[in-house]
Amino acid sequence: MPKAERGFATGLMWMFGRLGGAVTPAIVVVMISRMGWRSTFWFFGVLGIVWAAFFWMWFRDSPREKTDVNEAEVRLIEQGRGSGIKDHARVPWKILLASANLWVICLQYFCVSYGWWFYITWLPTSLRSRGVSMLKSGVFGGMPLFFGAAGAVLGGLLTDFVVKKSGTLKSRRYIGFVGFGVGSSLMLSSVWVKDPITSVLVISLSSFFGDLVLASSWSVCMDIGQELAGTVSGCMNTWGNLAGFLFPIVTGFLIQDFGRWDLPIIVASAVFFVGALLWLRIDPTEVLVLPV
Repeated sequence: MPKAERGFATGLMWMFGRLGGAVTPAIVVVMISRMGWRSTFWFFGVLGIVWAAFFWMWFRDSPREKTDVNEAEVRLIEQGRGSGIKDHARVPWKILLASANLWVICLQYFCVSYGWWFYITWLPTSLRSRGVSMLKSGVFGGMPLFFGAAGAVLGGLLTDFVVKKSGTLKSRRYIGFVGFGVGSSLMLSSVWVKDPITSVLVISLSSFFGDLVLASSWSVCMDIGQELAGTVSGCMNTWGNLAGFLFPIVTGFLIQDFGRWDLPIIVASAVFFVGALLWLRIDPTEVLVLPV
């Protein structure tokens, strides 16, 4: 993707990812009630195979390999993404592990994911602890994903806009800082909202601003990674999944030892704030250079 269009492309991808996560639970409940859980599992398994076959036939690594992409489009894409995009024989792990910029990118994504896992794991249970029915908990529990979908695509548009407007990739950091900062404030303020449904609305707004950062995060991987973009993205995503592993455990201990549902939210707010500070250190122009 051209540098100035990477944000919208990744934002669009994450928007559909969040929407899928938001609507699927309701669809599954209906399917299981009519088909049973075994048939539902078979359906999604076959659907995955069909999609994989379609992707194999349709996707190509380079626009030059696509018959429906004309020469003018190819030139536009190649000029926009800059030089240095080429195949590489091996991953220079010493260079990657020595990059402070890469470590900061990984850590900020840990912060993104840590708060996000609250939305999809503990939020419905938290609502039930406040007297909300199971049905309403399931319905309102999906709100952060809908808000996150909007934040993801808007964040993609914003990060592309600021790059085009300023003429420098460094502008991406401000999207990350603002998204994390406002998201942290909203997450913390939800603790003092007495009405549980209103609290969910505030948390959903926090999800909106948190997902505003997604497109910038993945675009930065392409910015600094160049031909190593896949490896850099994988490193960043590893830390995101590490956060997903730790959050339910930390949350369980906090609730068990202190009996307070607000503590996990306060901790998530603090993690978001750390992510805002980390974005001020990220430099999207610091390209990882392969050894000659």
